[in-house]
Amino acid sequence: MTPLLEVDNLHVVFDTDRGAVRAVNGVSFAVQPGETLGLVGESGCGKTMTAQAILRLIPSPPGRIAGGRILFDGEDVLLARPERLRRLRGAAIGMIFQEPLSALNPVLSVGTQLTELLTAHGSVSRTAMRQQALETLSEVGLPDPPALLRAYPHQLSGGMRQRVVIAMAIALRPRLVIADEPTTALDVTVQAQIITLFKQLKARHHMTLLLISHDVGVMVQLADRIAVLYAGHVVEEAPTATLFTAPRHPYTRGLLAAIPARRAPGELPEAIPGAVPDAAQLPSGCPFHPRCPRVLEVCRGTFPEMTVFDPAHRAACYNPEPIVNDVNDVKDGKDG
Repeated sequence: MTPLLEVDNLHVVFDTDRGAVRAVNGVSFAVQPGETLGLVGESGCGKTMTAQAILRLIPSPPGRIAGGRILFDGEDVLLARPERLRRLRGAAIGMIFQEPLSALNPVLSVGTQLTELLTAHGSVSRTAMRQQALETLSEVGLPDPPALLRAYPHQLSGGMRQRVVIAMAIALRPRLVIADEPTTALDVTVQAQIITLFKQLKARHHMTLLLISHDVGVMVQLADRIAVLYAGHVVEEAPTATLFTAPRHPYTRGLLAAIPARRAPGELPEAIPGAVPDAAQLPSGCPFHPRCPRVLEVCRGTFPEMTVFDPAHRAACYNPEPIVNDVNDVKDGKDG
């Protein structure tokens, strides 16, 4: 099957007074039609910069896409002219931004913002646009859509604002939706509602989704496959079930060990020591080696190539984690 989205060796650099900050360092992945691919990793690993690069939203200056290709349905987005980009954004690729309150204009009503979006990509009558806006708000589970059209963002709860942002992202039935941290800053009840909403939208529209989150627990509920990012690199990629039962990269195993559901009651989380390196001063070799419990001398000098464990599972590691047969073996540090 031909991927709907293919990111090939993407590099994003920010030119600063401290030198070149390498936010994305050769990221590659593909998303098939109807699939949900999750990009997961700690803050600062390059997830959001990758998403913004796909829509060419990197602020320039100081940022720039320094290399690679981004193919959407076979078309290189990096070569698209401004007019073509405007047609792609919203109509073909929808974006759910990380902060709903920042993504919405505080001085415009919800109805004005939705109809402006529809106007920019169509020529239907004002009555038809209003009806489409009402239907979209209803589809994302918002109560009393006519009243909501008159409301302003500050008058809505966090969960309602998030649903409005989702409505705007799907209003034009795009073929791909990019969701950047769609459950961040929401309480657990609202998070569960948003996750259920995504499942319903995917089933209803055969939606292709690129899901970005630092929350691995959200990924297991929504993603078909997961790509793990660290310091601007994809360090592991696998089907979700495989990643959770047989992680091969030490960083992936560290992320999984921190999930509350994988610990016994009262057991403290197993935090990964250290922090994500400064993107302006990345260590040589594998950027995870200063924090890695399985580091070898070769890790300090040369970044590892991807090792393919099976056609759907790959990891960039010289000393991959052994496969274990029981989750408790991971907690106990056994090799299984």
